[in-house]
Amino acid sequence: MSKVALVKGDNRYDNITQALDLVSDEIEFSRKIVIKPNFTSVTNQLAATHVDAVRAVLDYIKKQTNGQENQEIVVAEGTGNETADSMIGFQNYGFFDLAQHYNVSFIDLNKDETVEVKMLNSRFDTMSIRLAKTVVDAECLISICPPKTHNNVLYTGALKNIASGAVVRKQRWLLSRLFRWVGWMSKLVGDDKLKLHQGYQAMNLNLYQLATIIPPSLSIIDGFEAMQGNGPVQGDKLDLRVAVAGIDFLACDTVASWLMGIDVSKIGYLSYCEQAGLGEADIFGIDILGDKLEDCMMPALPHYKWEEQIDWEVVDHGRYLKWLSALASA
Repeated sequence: MSKVALVKGDNRYDNITQALDLVSDEIEFSRKIVIKPNFTSVTNQLAATHVDAVRAVLDYIKKQTNGQENQEIVVAEGTGNETADSMIGFQNYGFFDLAQHYNVSFIDLNKDETVEVKMLNSRFDTMSIRLAKTVVDAECLISICPPKTHNNVLYTGALKNIASGAVVRKQRWLLSRLFRWVGWMSKLVGDDKLKLHQGYQAMNLNLYQLATIIPPSLSIIDGFEAMQGNGPVQGDKLDLRVAVAGIDFLACDTVASWLMGIDVSKIGYLSYCEQAGLGEADIFGIDILGDKLEDCMMPALPHYKWEEQIDWEVVDHGRYLKWLSALASA
């Protein structure tokens, strides 16, 4: 049975620390660690990971590894913002100050070396997507993000933070929008992040595919302030005041979606992950440690296009899941 920590309280840092303590017997840290925050926006804090959340993770790592001298910790993000400059987010949100207290470096995944993988376009033909090599090669990959409603897939949390952030985005944003549906043009305009958005059906399959390639080793969902309504950038605050943590990303996303009143079976990419056995999506099959689920729930207002987004299921989708799995292992 998958274990997920759930802690509710009035302090973001303390919530995350306590949640990690509850699942500490399951967490293993390698010498090289990649921490992946979320900067869907580099100017709107509600749409991004708070620096105090990452500070809590860094302190926890230091405690668990006894301050190991040769530890390599990288905080890496590839913003989805139009500027495609993640360093602006690190600056605006105070992340660079962390380097004064921790042995940590920062990487803009949009400028990283890349690895090509195969995805599906809107016609369900294969196309190439480039992933940041830092994420693909990570020995220990930590997802730390707020839970938010989404404009394409209902909900975004631990898995989607990793999946979308690892897809590279360069700076030719206007050209990217013009040529998003033309696969071979993607390399010229430089935006594979936008190319990933191939309609509700293909996008959910592609996020499942990314889960098989770059699953997080540890998922931390900082729900101190979640986002509801027209997320993942233009939504409103939802004061959940919780932290969720565990090594099963699907179980963590399941708990977080339940907290927000979102039916996980309606979230296409998570449903595909469950069918493929990548984790636990049955809330009754999850051992929730800490606070009770029913004491922490606060239904979120959905995105205004939520009824369109639930039309993600593909006829004979099992065939595509097997095909994608074969592509991932090729």
